[in-house]
Amino acid sequence: MSPAKAKPDEGTADQQQAPHGEPGPVPQVVGSYADYLRAKAHIRPETTVGGGQSVVNVSNGASTLTLLFRCHAEQQWLLRSAEVRRGGQATAFHRGEIAQAVPALLGREPARSSRSPGA
Repeated sequence: MSPAKAKPDEGTADQQQAPHGEPGPVPQVVGSYADYLRAKAHIRPETTVGGGQSVVNVSNGASTLTLLFRCHAEQQWLLRSAEVRRGGQATAFHRGEIAQAVPALLGREPARSSRSPGA
């Protein structure tokens, strides 16, 4: 199931506090990616929303997969970056490579991507 087809469930992702102590609502696309990661990795993601950006983190031991979303004009949320950090090494993934990032997070295959972090 792709993130775009997953149905968000606000009870699926742990939601952190937004600025001013108010919980930020999880945007639908962010919730869909969090649901997808939970289903594939069998680990509950932590989602933070605030200030026009949202971060989804999934950790497995020393590895962390981080998705960064930004809100653009007309409340459109877009995935800006995806990265697996393992020890001191970071590997960036394109939006279409999220399915490859999960095995890299879980240590089932080496972290590989067509780009380096920050590219």
